[in-house]
Amino acid sequence: MQRFEFSFCDGPLDARSLEVRARRDEDGAVVTFVGVTRNHHDGRSVVGLAYEAYEAMAVARVLAILAEVGGGHDVGRILVEHRLGEVPIGEASIAVVVSAPHRGPAFDAVREVMDRIKREAPIFKKEFFGGGEDAEWVGEVPRV
Repeated sequence: MQRFEFSFCDGPLDARSLEVRARRDEDGAVVTFVGVTRNHHDGRSVVGLAYEAYEAMAVARVLAILAEVGGGHDVGRILVEHRLGEVPIGEASIAVVVSAPHRGPAFDAVREVMDRIKREAPIFKKEFFGGGEDAEWVGEVPRV
C-alpha cells in the first residue's frame, strides 16, 4: 500500500474501511475526519449537495497536498476519499484518515489536509435549498 492515497467515488463512503487500510502496527493513532451534508447553511434550509471536479487535476493536486502534509508531520499513511454527484443530508462527502505513531501529528495532519483540499483542489460544491429556492455553487475557485 502506498503511504498517500486519494480517490473519488460516486456512492456512500466507508470511513471504517479506510481506517483499517491506514492502520499500521507501528502507529498508535488513527484519526478520521468525515464531512457530512447538513440540513442548513447561512440560515437557509439545505436539502442536499452535489459535487463536481476536474478529476485528473484534482487527483494530482490532492496527492501533492498529501505528500506535502505527510512530509511535514510524523505520520504513517494518509488516505482520502471524496464523493462526486449528489450527497443527501446525513451522508458523507469526504473522509480523511491519518495514521501516525502519536495522536498530535495525526490530528494536525487531518486538519491541514482537509483545509488544503477545500482551498486548493478543483472540487466544486453545489447546495440545493428547500422551500422552492434555487441551488447555488458554494465557495471560491481553488487557489494554489
